[in-house]
Amino acid sequence: MNKRVSIIVPTYNGADKLERLFDALSKQDHRDFELIVAVDGSGDHTMELLDRNRNRFSQFIIIESENVGRAGIRNKGAAKASGDLLLFLDDDIRPSFDLVSRHLSHHKKINNSLLSGNAVEDPALIRTEFQRFKYTLSQHWLIPFSDGEVLMNNESFFLTAANFSVEAMVFEALGGFNQELRDAEDLEFGMRAFLAGYPVYFNKDIHAWHEESLTFRKFIRRQRQYRQANMQLLRMHPSWADTFPQLRSGEINKWKKAFASPFRLKGWVGCLDKNCALIKILPWRLRYALFQRVVAAWSFYFPEKEL
Repeated sequence: MNKRVSIIVPTYNGADKLERLFDALSKQDHRDFELIVAVDGSGDHTMELLDRNRNRFSQFIIIESENVGRAGIRNKGAAKASGDLLLFLDDDIRPSFDLVSRHLSHHKKINNSLLSGNAVEDPALIRTEFQRFKYTLSQHWLIPFSDGEVLMNNESFFLTAANFSVEAMVFEALGGFNQELRDAEDLEFGMRAFLAGYPVYFNKDIHAWHEESLTFRKFIRRQRQYRQANMQLLRMHPSWADTFPQLRSGEINKWKKAFASPFRLKGWVGCLDKNCALIKILPWRLRYALFQRVVAAWSFYFPEKEL
């Protein structure tokens, strides 16, 4: 039986990002989908942009909501979907031309499963040293995963809703995303599905280029948010630490914290964002090691320090 696809895009102040996403969706090799854009209380000109693009897709639904957060706005989008397959994409994602068809192909073969694709920086658009560093981190993280579909296990569990599909019946059975979480709601949903016996897959070859405009300062803030979200997730589900090692938060080693102390100086963050002369003269391996030290100091060892 053919599965009908509903693409759900949550957005918050995404007027400067959505046009690129729409361009990529208009070039998909599978165009028979319903597109739902759920606006989460935006204060920019998102609604005007959506009105201008309303006729680009034959099935285009726009939801305007008060700010309810990522979990809540994704759930609102899913509630309006008529498709058998829900495909979630972030608003700063540029999907490859075959992304929709590859998600659909997976679910035709493997029912009642979850599939997360890749969401990384486009190497062709790298302009700054930080973008190059972030791309290197992403590629290093992907090394353990083989090509094609990989069945997730509890030791290396991963799921991102930036490029993610699940059958509507499974989504409903699991109760959707947990709206108590303001972050890591996709990880919590995936872990809940895993514990309920649904197979969770990752395919790094299903590309969606992440076009978020990041700086070191923003990246550190995001790392702090991830850490806080994981701590909240663990407080909600303390027993999950027995299953998922990544949720275990060990005590901070005082010697490592002392070693990290020099890297918490504000001057480092400003220097890295401006790509100052000191950074340029370092070989790239030393440069990236320094970047990692600064990020660790600010996001893990001294998360309370004001940026």
